[in-house]
Amino acid sequence: MTERLRGLSWYRAPMLWLALALPACTVVAGLITYSIAAGEVSDAEPDVVRRVAQVQTTDLEQDESALRMGLSAELRIDAAHDRLSLHMAEPQGAQSLQLSFIHRTRARLDRTIWLQGDTAQGWSARLPPHRRGEYTVSLRPADARWRLVGTLGPGTRQLRLRPLLADAHG
Repeated sequence: MTERLRGLSWYRAPMLWLALALPACTVVAGLITYSIAAGEVSDAEPDVVRRVAQVQTTDLEQDESALRMGLSAELRIDAAHDRLSLHMAEPQGAQSLQLSFIHRTRARLDRTIWLQGDTAQGWSARLPPHRRGEYTVSLRPADARWRLVGTLGPGTRQLRLRPLLADAHG
């Protein structure tokens, strides 16, 4: 047997390749995992949260305020003309509205635009460039007294924005 092993070159020994390949694959997989994890850190919602132990809490005053005022809005997207329009029954005297498109997984795809009133109940703006995927849409006045939210999926052309707590209160 030793006579046979002496005739083998080092690169023809399968056990040597196994001993080298397993740690090499582990190192490569670790580097790939690190690059994915370090690439982008993003919470789904950019709200300010307080973290205590394993519990996250956030201030829901804006949502409660919108619910008390009975606010809702209808967002229409005209992709052919790169325009969006928003209609609210009661804009509550807001002069300008902040409309945020928050991507579900990639914070670098988030977009925020300011809407100026066209009429007493109508708002419009140029549609921000967006990519495929789901977005959480958030609407707030400049003073951030209230907030309306909705989910915009691929191909959605009309979206109803409501207070976040609307489902919990009936």
